[in-house]
Amino acid sequence: MHSAKRRAGAPVEATFTKVEPRTVDGRAIGPGVAYDYYEGAWTALPEFEKLNPTASGVRADVSLKASPRDSNYALRFHGYLEIKTPGSYTFTLGSDDGARLIIDGETALNMDGIHGVVTQSKAVDLKTGWHKVIILYFQGVGGADLGFRYEGPGVSVREPRLWCQQ
Repeated sequence: MHSAKRRAGAPVEATFTKVEPRTVDGRAIGPGVAYDYYEGAWTALPEFEKLNPTASGVRADVSLKASPRDSNYALRFHGYLEIKTPGSYTFTLGSDDGARLIIDGETALNMDGIHGVVTQSKAVDLKTGWHKVIILYFQGVGGADLGFRYEGPGVSVREPRLWCQQ
């Protein structure tokens, strides 16, 4: 019987952290951002509440990877941001095509319509606790881009860690 020599692969190491669900507005939430995906051709952000999503899910981040296609779609991301230190937080949203950032029901940034990459920032005063965040986005044809960052007291520029109902 012939025996083949096998080489050991590189060791693999992983660290897992158990995250306990939290409760916001009477609902259990966990890490991630919920999204709804829609197909269609628009020249402005659609009225999402009148549409039925083609797909829904939870992602680790706000990303165009939630769409399986390159053009003619829209995304609605929604989750909660936990603020541990009250103060002024600057939110930055960049998009190609239209996008809108809504925090606690108020529009913070609005870059609707067909356009190349546009970036806007706005400072928002937030109290300690959970804040509802919604990002609306649509992609026509051509280039596509969506970026979301924030910074504030004790928080360097980064993508917010959002939580959502699982």
